[in-house]
Amino acid sequence: MLMPITIPKREKLLLLEQFRQEVEKELGEDPGPFVGEHLMDFILKQAGPYVYNMAIQDARMMLEEKYDSMVEELYSLEKRHPKL
Repeated sequence: MLMPITIPKREKLLLLEQFRQEVEKELGEDPGPFVGEHLMDFILKQAGPYVYNMAIQDARMMLEEKYDSMVEELYSLEKRHPKL
C-alpha cells in the first residue's frame, strides 16, 4: 500500500511559494494560496507514485550494482588450493 506523500509544513510552505511564483511567471496570474496549495497537492498525488517508483527502481539498480561488486570482491579473496 502506497502511503500519501507528506511534506513537512516548513518545506511545503517554501515549495508552495516557489510553485506560486512559477505559475505567476509562466501564466501571468497568482493562483493564490488556496488554489496554489490545491494544485500542488493534486500534482503530488498524481505524479507522486510515478516519481516514487522511479526512485525505487534507481535504488534497486544501485543495490544490484553494489551486490555484483561485492560478489566480485569475494571471488577475488578466494584462495586456490596449492594442489589444484
